Amino acid sequence: MPALALLTAGCAQVLGIDDTQRGGGPADAAVPADGPAQPIDAAPAIDAAPARDFTCADSALDTTLGEIGLDTAPAGDDIASSCGGDTSPDLLFSWIAPVTDYYSINTYGSGFDTVLAIYDQCGGVERACSNNVGQLSQSEIILKLEQDEQALLVVDGAAGDSGQGNLVIERVSCPDADLEDQSFPVELSTLGFVDDLASGCGGDGQEDRAYHWVAPADGLYYFRATSDSFRPVVSLIDGPRCEDLVLGCNAAATGPAGAEVVRFVRAGQPLSVIVDGLDGAGLFTLDIGLSPGPTCPESQLPDSGGVVDDFTERSLAPSCGFARQPGPFGGIEEVLDNTYAFTASGAGRDCISSCSALVSAPQGVVLYALEGDDCGGAEVACAVAIDDDGDGLFTAEVFLDVGEDDTDFVIVVADGTSLDGGGFDVSTECFIACP
Repeated sequence: MPALALLTAGCAQVLGIDDTQRGGGPADAAVPADGPAQPIDAAPAIDAAPARDFTCADSALDTTLGEIGLDTAPAGDDIASSCGGDTSPDLLFSWIAPVTDYYSINTYGSGFDTVLAIYDQCGGVERACSNNVGQLSQSEIILKLEQDEQALLVVDGAAGDSGQGNLVIERVSCPDADLEDQSFPVELSTLGFVDDLASGCGGDGQEDRAYHWVAPADGLYYFRATSDSFRPVVSLIDGPRCEDLVLGCNAAATGPAGAEVVRFVRAGQPLSVIVDGLDGAGLFTLDIGLSPGPTCPESQLPDSGGVVDDFTERSLAPSCGFARQPGPFGGIEEVLDNTYAFTASGAGRDCISSCSALVSAPQGVVLYALEGDDCGGAEVACAVAIDDDGDGLFTAEVFLDVGEDDTDFVIVVADGTSLDGGGFDVSTECFIACP
């Protein structure tokens, strides 16, 4: 990994242009036949944006990516960020992004409990702050920066901690393409790319492609890939990296029917969309848009017991079933479903809680569950109903992890085979055991 260089002095260069180098000067003005041109009022001057201040930085880094060693112990305590750093010595670095991209800025490998923050300038707006990644005492920020955009990077310590460490700056390598501000649908291809990824819905051994996308507004969005060359697989990731949390995946029944994931997304939320193949690679159409389906979730399940209900217009899409299928008389038909909010009571301290959702229906159905109460969470379980006894009653059950506190889920029942709806019975059951 290349080392980041420290720049201890700056320089400025001014390019002068005389009148002979400019176009459109007085000598270029056209003179009408009936006399000289009338004077034109000069446009009002536009005040230039004030230059941002980075004079507080202890050092300036060049635009090379890589790692630098540092020691905060001798430094002063200049900044306390929103996630920590008060009473700890800190080091401030100014850095300019070499290209427009997402960057991982982290302190991995440091020998002390770090706090990392990024500001737009000295005394300016805090853009992000990180104190511990999971159970690690190190910090990481993933941030998109424009080419030549300057930022102030602050390496601090937690609870007075300091010492020798690292500051690492790397471009996010997956996804390597950006669809932000793109108009949809768009024609793309997986052909010619390597097999980097695979999901629980398939794609191992097939070429794939990953893309960044940021939601322009709050809403329930669909992410759909269709193809005449292969059966696509779509995976939706909550974050700007392929290794972030998988919200869900879906495989296509046929290439033209397409694969689709639907989630509620907040404005400005960065996502990664991965398109893979079940049986090949090639050209595909990717479409992202607001879902025309009903409000999600549509109703509330009781704390215990269940409801007898029917399917409505589709809201979501499961990982273990199809979202769209060829219709019996041609064309593509949407698979119907129904969505329910469910709150599982927390077990409390020193107790154990377990919940399950169950469905029974006279036809094939799919039962699955998402985290949270807004249809934006990760899928936590998915099951295809089967007729165990051969009596024409299809059943499925999914299990839900419940913590000490009340936990929200969205329970979804989707039509599995008939495409024309039908009744079903969905219920929940919970147990709490305490010593």
